[in-house]
Amino acid sequence: MGESNPINMPQITASATAAGVTYNADTKTVYSNVFRTCFIDPFQGEKMAQYATEVLKAKTAAVIFETGNDYAVGLKDAFIAKATALGLQVVAEEGYATGDKDFKSQLTNIASKSPDVVFCPNYYQDDGLIITQAREVGVTGTFLGGDGWAGVSKYASAADLEGAVYCSAYAPGSTDAIKDFEAKYTAKYGADTLNMFAALGYDAAMVMVNAITVVEKANTAAVGSDAYKQAVIDAIRDNSADVVGITSASGYTFDEYNNPIKEAVIMKVVNGVETYSQMY
Repeated sequence: MGESNPINMPQITASATAAGVTYNADTKTVYSNVFRTCFIDPFQGEKMAQYATEVLKAKTAAVIFETGNDYAVGLKDAFIAKATALGLQVVAEEGYATGDKDFKSQLTNIASKSPDVVFCPNYYQDDGLIITQAREVGVTGTFLGGDGWAGVSKYASAADLEGAVYCSAYAPGSTDAIKDFEAKYTAKYGADTLNMFAALGYDAAMVMVNAITVVEKANTAAVGSDAYKQAVIDAIRDNSADVVGITSASGYTFDEYNNPIKEAVIMKVVNGVETYSQMY
């Protein structure tokens, strides 16, 4: 943003979830040239607090997160704030350092509080270890996570993960359109990189290409000129509703901070398989 914003270069990201990518809270400045197809971190934390209270009917929650990790801290802060607003009591908040492998001290503290849910807003490698050790020390609550959980089924047993739920932007195999995308993607690139970021990257490219097409059809500005760049930005903001994405079948619209307005995918681990549950 430091380089693209001063020259008003149209930009769209498929993976930058930090709120500060499109909005500087210190100066209250929206980077009007930058958009995203992915969710922001606070959105995910808020969604999972809502899911815990509205769907799981949880009354108490605990949180365990990686300190110093912007992603984990962002989700954690949003979850706690929303939980508090909804009346979901946070009975334990435990942190750990990057690189830690033994979480039993923190998890023993959590187990003593018997929370209904445990929000674990980290990445799948840590989350797999955490949930395994949590079950060993007697934590019985439902585990919740953000999109960093995708792939967690490879890092913990099916029994330990059963019923765990996480927020995502991508539901593999959930619709005919997604199945078609997956078939074409794997035929060209293989299955190893078929994941949420592939789908979000595809959507980002489609939004940008659509905007460029709108501008070039209008033919009112020279390619590369300041007027052209502004026209592309305007087209991303105003003409993306008909761009049917893999992660947003209803098209793309953006809020005042250039974040996408769309529902979250809820994924649930069932018999060791990360399974689409619902849109929420």
